[in-house]
Amino acid sequence: GESAGLFSFRAWRDRDGMAQRLSASTLFTEDLAGPCKAAHKVWGLKGNQQVDWILGLVDAPADAVRKALVGKKRAYLLIVNTHRECVVGGDRGQVEALAHELGAHFFPLRGVTTVHCPVAEPVATPYRELHLFPVSETPGLEFYSCARGDHYQVSTESAADVILAQALDTIDYTKVVEKMYADGVRVFLEMGPGNSCSRMINSILEGKPHLARAACYQGQAGSSLLLRLLADCLAQRLPVNLAALYPAELEVAEPHAGPRIATAIGGAPFAPSLPAAKSVPQPEAVSPAAAVVTPPIPVNVPQAPPAAAQGDDSLVAQMTSTAALNVASHEAYLQFATTMEKALNDNIALQMSLVQQLADSGADIPPFEPLTVAGLEMPAAVPNVEAPPVAVIPSREVAFDRAMCMEFAIGSIAKMLGPEFAEVDSYPTRVRLPDEPLMLVDRILSVEGEPRSMTSGRVVTEHDVTSDRWYLDGGRIPTCIAVEAGQADLFLSGYLGIDFIGKGKAVYRLLDAVVTFHRGLPVPGDVIRYDIKIDHFFRQDQTYLFRFNFEGTVNGEPLLSMQNGCAGFFTEKELAAGQGIVHTKLDLMPQPGKLPDDWRELVPLANESYDAAQVDAIYRGDLGSAFGERFAALPMEKPYTLPGGKLKLVDRVVDLDPQGGRYGLGQIRAEMDIDPNDWFLTCHFCDDHVMPGTLMYECCMHTLRIFLLRMGWVGEEGTTWCEPVPGVNSGLKCRGQVVETTRKVTYQVSIKELGYGPEPFAIVDALMFADDKPIVEIPDMSVRLAGLSRERIEGLWLGGAATPVPVAASTPKTPLYDYDKILAFSTGNPSEAFGEPYQIFDKQRKIARLPRPPFQFLDRITAVSGEPFKLAEGATCVAEYDVPADAWYFAAGRQPEMPFSVLLE
Repeated sequence: GESAGLFSFRAWRDRDGMAQRLSASTLFTEDLAGPCKAAHKVWGLKGNQQVDWILGLVDAPADAVRKALVGKKRAYLLIVNTHRECVVGGDRGQVEALAHELGAHFFPLRGVTTVHCPVAEPVATPYRELHLFPVSETPGLEFYSCARGDHYQVSTESAADVILAQALDTIDYTKVVEKMYADGVRVFLEMGPGNSCSRMINSILEGKPHLARAACYQGQAGSSLLLRLLADCLAQRLPVNLAALYPAELEVAEPHAGPRIATAIGGAPFAPSLPAAKSVPQPEAVSPAAAVVTPPIPVNVPQAPPAAAQGDDSLVAQMTSTAALNVASHEAYLQFATTMEKALNDNIALQMSLVQQLADSGADIPPFEPLTVAGLEMPAAVPNVEAPPVAVIPSREVAFDRAMCMEFAIGSIAKMLGPEFAEVDSYPTRVRLPDEPLMLVDRILSVEGEPRSMTSGRVVTEHDVTSDRWYLDGGRIPTCIAVEAGQADLFLSGYLGIDFIGKGKAVYRLLDAVVTFHRGLPVPGDVIRYDIKIDHFFRQDQTYLFRFNFEGTVNGEPLLSMQNGCAGFFTEKELAAGQGIVHTKLDLMPQPGKLPDDWRELVPLANESYDAAQVDAIYRGDLGSAFGERFAALPMEKPYTLPGGKLKLVDRVVDLDPQGGRYGLGQIRAEMDIDPNDWFLTCHFCDDHVMPGTLMYECCMHTLRIFLLRMGWVGEEGTTWCEPVPGVNSGLKCRGQVVETTRKVTYQVSIKELGYGPEPFAIVDALMFADDKPIVEIPDMSVRLAGLSRERIEGLWLGGAATPVPVAASTPKTPLYDYDKILAFSTGNPSEAFGEPYQIFDKQRKIARLPRPPFQFLDRITAVSGEPFKLAEGATCVAEYDVPADAWYFAAGRQPEMPFSVLLE
């Protein structure tokens, strides 16, 4: 925050320099985040012991926290937010024990580094050096430091010192705010994202005259917030220049009657025009839910301190109440806001112009009369909504076992969630978990949220990876199953009441997700825990949707993250009207792919296709029958290829083009015929047969693996397996469905990047079609062949003594014209480049030259054809230029690509 302030008010100006330092530094990727190497060192952990760092808010005063910290060497008071709220962090076990001892609610925070405590000591020097920048003068401004609790004179050294100090010790926000107040500050404007600071300032200065306002926070329109902030400033008689919003004159100036150049512009838009929205029948009114008379369902929250009694200022109670109130008031706000907006704009424009005129004249500003808008009627006040607290069982008791999860999948929801859900069992469809073999929730450990509230909620589930599972691939859970096993957002949406709105007329469909793996795939004996959260429901016209995410862990170690999840509930008519994946011309423009500089082709590739028999041979591991003699001669017992059984997802390959695709590195298209009785339709779901999006992902993955096998990336079964590349964000965008009436699906995979790291890896873009309609897009799908290396693969194909031939032609060792000769031609004696006949141009005559550095983009001439000293058409030359990583034009252009002007030159 203080760094942002120094940049915002131009005390620091080298933003690009900071960005480059952050990119090159390990401070926020390894030392203070991620593996938290600094904490690992300070705590004296050994070897593979991991830092289990957690931090969050506790509603307790700082003195009580400090007292409870005695004896807890790995727990810290990080920030004193207010007189009644602190941020604590450290080792999970000690922090949870601290919260329990305080009897306080603990609200965990994510994405925060291990600073504001002695844990940062090992990296103090690089942390300070990161913040050493030249300082520019800022007349009339005073900068305050949370570390000092006072203002200070900003210099290169002092700014770095105060920022380092707050990284190494507790921040006391109350101290610096009270010091500002003592210095006469009465107005606090929060210009950054969110309203956390203004909330804390209002608490710290409670009962004292002041104004604390935020410029933007979630859930509010930015322009409206800015206008209200300016209005608050006007009300406090602060000088506000409104000319940018309400100019005195609105007339458009006459066009300049001078010479003109007319240029035709326009053309086809990047995206096609969308058809007019079709009218959707109004759904039946939802009757108010009857009061629930059964007690709350006891749920368990693993790894969390026991909850204390609810207090009047309880953080959790405030959040729950606020969320419930938001839902109840949102509909009324939407209805009113549409009509109100124009009237407000007209009135505000008039009032602001009058205020500006009064301010300019020096006259007193009278108080505004209450705004009245003819014809408008405010909706009735929204009643207070009190959400009862969720019962918590602080142990690993199971809320619902596998048998009860199967009941939710194919039986009665009332048997699982109680008689208040009995109505849902009468609907023709409802949201369900899949049937066997795709029901992957072995137990539900805990549920949070108010049943039927249509607000937010959380469910924690587990899936056991056992040696007898049907899906094992290379002795591991496949990527698609690892993601699909986090399927309990289905349960959670039903628990929160979506079926009482849809009434069996709308079915669940996944729309978007971004999946990132953090480690290798689990093996038999591992238990995957999924922490799944629905953030909120929202509505587009009559369609209800929700946003969700989940984290998957194995023994506390992060396995995968699913972010930006979005799903909705659609009628048959809405599903039939879907346009599928729509690409713009920009989306389809060719882009350069990525290969290592020393990339070598292992086996010759050509345009090919493989029939059903050849694809079956691939699944059996018989690569010779599929790809030919070269593969039949491989010295391998059994190559690792593709899993069969239920996971046989490719029937034939219709095209393999080694130079095809958007990136020019290759493209493969494969197909599978759809039978109405296919297992993935009949089990997903029992009353709504549709192919799961995660299985569509696996279809494209199998197609990619066929391409990689044909390319020569082959390993021995038992020592090789496929898994995602850690850290790569793979998207999943679903805009269509595969159902019983679908006849054929097609998978198109375009190779985007190939390399070794040291294991062979590929990153691709995939597109899936249902009866030739594009329905699913998967950008940045990744796979690595674990257990393999470049040396092993090249040794397999080329032998120990063989020398592979690079794809690109190598540069001659001695170019015809090297850099020195080219430099002589651009800025020295031309005879040093072209020889004695050109001595006349050294002094006596002028000659057309190349530009001099830094605009000389030529390093060598490797070939020349044509007769010297003879002007004739047909002469050619081949030139090369090495692009420096630190070339001046990257910094000047502020982008990582070569500017177009340089490319042309």
